[in-house]
Amino acid sequence: MSDLANKNEIKEKLTLTPKEDTFAVLYTAIGEETFCHGTLSAERAGYSKASARTAAWKLLRMPKIKERIAEIHTENMSQSRINTASQLAKLEHLRRKAEEKGDLSTAVRCVELTGKYLQMFSDKHIIITEEPQHEMSPEKENDLRNIADEYYSRKYLAQPVSQTNENFSQETPITPPTGPH
Repeated sequence: MSDLANKNEIKEKLTLTPKEDTFAVLYTAIGEETFCHGTLSAERAGYSKASARTAAWKLLRMPKIKERIAEIHTENMSQSRINTASQLAKLEHLRRKAEEKGDLSTAVRCVELTGKYLQMFSDKHIIITEEPQHEMSPEKENDLRNIADEYYSRKYLAQPVSQTNENFSQETPITPPTGPH
């Protein structure tokens, strides 16, 4: 196959059909009934009602559709001017309006959301004690390590670790157990 044929094939794979593009536009239409509703977007884009659900499932997994949806989403977000400052300003506006109406639960919720964004609240509890931290002397640490090693050797090994290493050699044959299992 020639390079031109390969380029045309690649271009076809990346180019959306009108139906696919309509699906992506409908799927990302903020405020519309089709927003993030694959089946409805597929139906309105021209897919049959019987196959719309399957078509939407397949379309939403196609890389070129995913790219188009991301592109439209980015455009929508830049046009909507949604950012942290605007959201905090809206919360403050809503809080003031709610207080004027006497709707304290809405006002408190606005304050809560603002505080949450500012990380003023935490679900973690920190306990501070007056007890000093105890440090172990190197001698005591060594004694405890020896006791732990001895306990481990007695409980889990047939012989202490030092004896096992001395008695083992690579020439020692390992024979599998025989008899019924």
